[in-house]
Amino acid sequence: RCLTDIAQEPLFSQQTYLKTVNLPKSMEITEGSEEVIVAVLDSGVDRNHPELEGRLLPGIDFVNGDSDPSDDNGHGTHVAGILAANIDGTGIAGVTQNVKILPVKVADENGLLYHSDIIKGIDYAIKQGADIINMSFSGSLENEYEKIIIEEGYKRGITLIAAAGNDGLNKLTYPSSYPNVISVAATSHTASGFSPARFSNYNEMVDIAAPGTKIITTGLNGKYVKGEGTSFSAPIISGLAALIKSVNPTWKPAMIQW
Repeated sequence: RCLTDIAQEPLFSQQTYLKTVNLPKSMEITEGSEEVIVAVLDSGVDRNHPELEGRLLPGIDFVNGDSDPSDDNGHGTHVAGILAANIDGTGIAGVTQNVKILPVKVADENGLLYHSDIIKGIDYAIKQGADIINMSFSGSLENEYEKIIIEEGYKRGITLIAAAGNDGLNKLTYPSSYPNVISVAATSHTASGFSPARFSNYNEMVDIAAPGTKIITTGLNGKYVKGEGTSFSAPIISGLAALIKSVNPTWKPAMIQW
């Protein structure tokens, strides 16, 4: 593929976050491998969005207890688009191409989550052979069983990535603040340069920051939306982790994080 292909995406000029992480240059190394699986633990994914054609694995729904992880909130589709929107001459470009997305619905139509569903979702992603798990959600309470299953995933070689949260506080949130989870804060880009986003949490467990404002991505019913939040920063990092894994398939999570 020619590098100019990405510039042909009609909304690419608005995707300043891709330029921030130097994605066009990275495409000279890899666009991603179809052998790499990113599990998106979220509100599901709109399987009918044209930008995600050919990129989605079957997945599961732990909210309704079935095998249809359809998105009735929109959040999971936003995350999936940042990760994987096809470079196809329409709309936007995702951080990765070829990489497969495993939708794991653990959030309901209001975006609410229960630890029990998150734990089931991580266990499912482990058993399905996920390489990366993206968790664009946060809560104030630790959960011992959640911590245990995250540790199991890490031991199995899965890179776990989570949003630091949007309270604008020096505050620990979970799952981002568990050991062995890459915690992602958000930055904003202004005329004077980069700075921490006003809403982004910050704490000693934050590992990295990525753009989190003016993020254009996929929405429900084939639409595109703009939004902000550490929820949108995390899949940028998950996408980059998937690209690293594509080039270095034997690397363990510690190497990918490094």
